Amino acid sequence: MSLFPAYAADATASVEQHDADNVPKVRETGELPWLHDIKVPEIPLPQQDKDCRVSSETQCETRTKAFEDCITNSAITTDIQYEKKEKKYERETHSDSVTSKKKGKRKSGSDSDTSNEAYTHHRKKRRHKEHHTEKNYFRKKKKKKLKRRSRDESPVCAIPSQEKTEDFYEDKCPNKGFLKVDTLYKPAVPVYKCNHHKALGKLPSRKAKKRNYRYYLYCLDEENSQAENWKGVSSCEKQESEIMSKTEEYNVALTKNPNDVDMWIQYVNYQEVVHQFERAYRGVHGKGTMAERQLSIIDRALALNPGNKQLVRKRVTIAESSLSADVASRQIEALLSTQPTSIELWRGFVRTTQWSMALCSAPGVLNLYIKATQQLHQSRRGAPASQTPPAERAIIDLVLDCGLFLRQAGLWEHVWLLVQAYLTLNLITPTTKYFELKSDVSEDDVMTEEMKVMRSQLPLMTLWARVERIREDAHWLPVSDSEESEDPQRHVTGEDIAGMVHPITEPMLNFRLIAVCISLLKVPLLPCRDCWVRLLGIDQVPWAVDGPEWFLPVLQPPSPLWKPPPAKILQSVLELVGGPQYLLTTLGQPVYLNSVCRILRLVSDILPEPAATAFLVWWLRFERLMVSLEQSGICKLPSNHRKLRSSVKDILKQERYRNNLSLYREFALLELDLGHNDSAQRILSNATEAAFPGMPVAGVPGSTERAALIALYRSLCEVHLARGDKAGALETVLTLASNRSANLQLSITETASKFVHIGAELLNDSPSGDTDGSEILLPDAAVDWVTCHAWMVYLTESPLAATALFEKLIPKFEGSGDLVTKERCRAEALWESYICMLQWHCRNTTFTFSVLQDAIIRALEVFPNNLHFLASLAELQNIASTVSVSWCHLTNSFASSESVLPQAFLILDLLHRHNKVKEANIQAFQFLSVGGPVVTDPCEQNRCLALLERLLVDQTTKHCPLLWRLKLKIHPSEETFYRAVDECPWVRDIYLDGTLSVPEKADKLQTLMMEKELRYHVLPDELEVIRSGFEALAGLVKHEVTH
Repeated sequence: MSLFPAYAADATASVEQHDADNVPKVRETGELPWLHDIKVPEIPLPQQDKDCRVSSETQCETRTKAFEDCITNSAITTDIQYEKKEKKYERETHSDSVTSKKKGKRKSGSDSDTSNEAYTHHRKKRRHKEHHTEKNYFRKKKKKKLKRRSRDESPVCAIPSQEKTEDFYEDKCPNKGFLKVDTLYKPAVPVYKCNHHKALGKLPSRKAKKRNYRYYLYCLDEENSQAENWKGVSSCEKQESEIMSKTEEYNVALTKNPNDVDMWIQYVNYQEVVHQFERAYRGVHGKGTMAERQLSIIDRALALNPGNKQLVRKRVTIAESSLSADVASRQIEALLSTQPTSIELWRGFVRTTQWSMALCSAPGVLNLYIKATQQLHQSRRGAPASQTPPAERAIIDLVLDCGLFLRQAGLWEHVWLLVQAYLTLNLITPTTKYFELKSDVSEDDVMTEEMKVMRSQLPLMTLWARVERIREDAHWLPVSDSEESEDPQRHVTGEDIAGMVHPITEPMLNFRLIAVCISLLKVPLLPCRDCWVRLLGIDQVPWAVDGPEWFLPVLQPPSPLWKPPPAKILQSVLELVGGPQYLLTTLGQPVYLNSVCRILRLVSDILPEPAATAFLVWWLRFERLMVSLEQSGICKLPSNHRKLRSSVKDILKQERYRNNLSLYREFALLELDLGHNDSAQRILSNATEAAFPGMPVAGVPGSTERAALIALYRSLCEVHLARGDKAGALETVLTLASNRSANLQLSITETASKFVHIGAELLNDSPSGDTDGSEILLPDAAVDWVTCHAWMVYLTESPLAATALFEKLIPKFEGSGDLVTKERCRAEALWESYICMLQWHCRNTTFTFSVLQDAIIRALEVFPNNLHFLASLAELQNIASTVSVSWCHLTNSFASSESVLPQAFLILDLLHRHNKVKEANIQAFQFLSVGGPVVTDPCEQNRCLALLERLLVDQTTKHCPLLWRLKLKIHPSEETFYRAVDECPWVRDIYLDGTLSVPEKADKLQTLMMEKELRYHVLPDELEVIRSGFEALAGLVKHEVTH
């Protein structure tokens, strides 16, 4: 098809001699009339060519003749040049002979003849080469002439002229004359606007396209360097000079101020820049040299700053990541001789063995924990009183690490003995058997469950894994020597863990010790705040997150107005729960749930106030959580837990707790969770009226009672708002400030000023300093007062004024560093109230979600381990997709902490999104009734796998058992299993998961478990004998029935 009819007309004029039969038929259409309307200006020809035009053959002959004349002239010129060179050569030869005669050095005749012959041969060779080149040239010229002649004589399809009326024709024969056109001029030239980087239908932007480079080098001090000083200097020399100057700056600064720990850390991190330069320009690919430099710098820093926690932690981290396990263990042990009370060094000393596939074994690691605890216990003997609290804090940290290790290795008998020993030793108990527990699971029930599994006819290793799950759920308590048991590992005595048990003499640390023991029994932290996680030291244990129990607090919001995420967000990890447990309906679920609740009740009965109330509040929140889980369909509660309301009423009838306002508040929230809104509102109203009637809040005796009273008013206000009663909520907060019922129009201004004055007094009188943890579980008077004040401002003025109140107060309490203080706990609670208000406002108005999103991200920067903030951000991405942050920003918000908790929750959120998309595809497929298989979008799953892979190669998170189990569940493979075992060789659940993901390697897994001396309840060989006996018995019964 020809798009240029104007040129077609000219070509037609030059081929009129062809036959008309060669002209193709024209198809008559009227769709492209513009093709013949184009007027192409005629290209001007030279003056001598206007009168006569020479044909192509004449032009070719003329040009060939001219070229031959040119070649002949050039050949003559070449001969003249050769004659000149020959004469010059003869003169030079003659002058050389004369000179040699003068000097007495005569040449022989043979030498002269040889030189003449060489010159003649060289001349002939040059002439032969030029003749051959000229001959080849004329031969190629003749071929090209014949080819052009045959092309001109070939039949060419005639093209209709422009005078014809056809608008469109179909050109089926190529006309190579069009190839001689040098260029086209407007308007004949077509104009196309192609944009391959934009979506279809999107207008092209005028912004200049930036070139994205794939590989980068660190930009070294660009602000201080000037481009004109580096002209003519290579990039390698420039960066080397900058590295040398930067290193000199560090050395000068550290020489002047050797106690600047932050500068030392920066200098250590700067070695990564140096290593990247060496890898790019020097070919140094290994990290051994960089690690040696970093360790040398840290050793020099530790010599000037002995015992610094940041430097010690950095030293241990580099040694673990770059050195072998035995070498790192020897180096850390040498440092322990000078710093025997450093918990960072002791943790690193144990982890080098625990994380090593070659060195790890359950008894060996337990002995290392015992050695570390005994050394810390001996270091406080005879030491000053100021050194006792740090040593005891280190002992509590080691108790947490050892308990988690024993729990993940499956040694639950040791875990329970450790918890029981510490509670009995450090609490005043009526008897030594106060915390003794007994299992109510009979062996007959266990055997019945195992027989059900045997009938399934599954492979042997699958049967073994299921029997292991049944027995670990029922056999988690040790048996005494008087009791008989077929499993010898159930006979565990106190002597096995006696070296780990030591008294804690500091009264402020008792609350933390009890909280650590309760958390080892899989009781979630309620509420799960960043301060609570830091206080227990969980953020310093990268392998602490091993099951779904850590994420249960997201389903229990801190306020009635807080919208929790859907319960399906935990669906992907519920299958990874390990026994003993209280989530799934199994044989041992009721026994374990009753045991955990009993321990919480027993602890609260022997503790003084306010610690007793704090643990009772923890127990009530745990019971509320179980009710929420049952309502969402995650678990099914035992029959005795369905009488929870009567149990709480019995506690409130006791003389000790009859006037405890915090328990009344939790009881009202329990009624609210059960769906009894009227009952919850009535309990809160009666409690606020009966507590200190006619007495202003400032006059209430005791800080604990005052904080509980203000918390009652706040909960009542939020219950009114949850039911849509703004007038009732406003009346409640006004009553709190004025303690009387007055006309709202007259009391708003007065109560606003009282809120300000009383709030300032509460903030000034609030205690400060380190916290023992009870402030996290119990209400805070200043926080609840500021929250009620903000709700009054919200209801009377505007939401903007209420947010300004929080923005003004929160920065006053945010501290810096890792210390958990009361001010930091107060700041985190204020952030929760602030986000709760924004969340409720966004749900009930057309308010933009950007302010809420910004508040959550800023809160996560300070408190990254707060699960309620993480859940709110995840829910916001699902609700308001138009303002949701990008994936990289979302990942950075979750991963801003070194703790594993935020990253693991991000994985759960991604899996929840993937399940939602999968369910939507299935529903759409069923609705449309389309044939064929359901094709799901693997985008979210691939994104999840990519994030998992990034976390599993990071030094901080690669030892997390839950991440590896999720990877095995999503992408089961032999490579993934071997990597998981190499990074977490002590985790028993990974071996059990491997029997399902890699069944062909099940025999080796069992052998490996026995080498590591992990807990196993039955051997596959024993199970084979039991199965064969069961099959024989079943066959005998069948035979008797048939006959």
